[in-house]
Amino acid sequence: MAETSRWITNRTRHRLHGLRSQPALTWPELVQRATQARPDQIGVDVFDTVLMRRVTSDHSAAAVVAHRLAASGVWPASPEEYQRARDLAWQLEPDGSLAEWLSSEPFIGLVDPSSVLRAELDIEASLIEAVPGAPEALEQLRGLCPVTFVSDMYLSRDMVHTFLDAEGLIGPEDRLVISCEARASKSTGTLY
Repeated sequence: MAETSRWITNRTRHRLHGLRSQPALTWPELVQRATQARPDQIGVDVFDTVLMRRVTSDHSAAAVVAHRLAASGVWPASPEEYQRARDLAWQLEPDGSLAEWLSSEPFIGLVDPSSVLRAELDIEASLIEAVPGAPEALEQLRGLCPVTFVSDMYLSRDMVHTFLDAEGLIGPEDRLVISCEARASKSTGTLY
């Protein structure tokens, strides 16, 4: 029986067969290596690999969201208090989704979870764009093998799918796996 070949890629390393790591490749390098290796499937990280936020870091995205929520009145306190509440909710339920966090301590009684969720999604959508070269590379990779997008993310699969679709990145045959729904994570290897 032939060994299954599986590639997982993200912005900092590429793992072949889930065992060894190597420095990140450019999109053309990744396509070239995949063409040579012919993996049975390829897993592509979502954020910072095919989608990026127009901010300097993930922490900055959280700050932008918190400031805009407070400025709009959706969040009734300071941006810093929103970030602290999100951090606390994450500590209590690290594999949870944003919807779950907004319905738990420390948010209970302070906000309408659905209003905050809608507002945060709108803000996130305004910050997101495709990584240059990703759409073209993904089309080439799809010609070689199935593509699965993976993400350690607190947003639901439907929300992340919407972001990918808006940028023309996800195809009808592609899979999408999100940690908060799978109750698993990339860092532990259980999401793959």
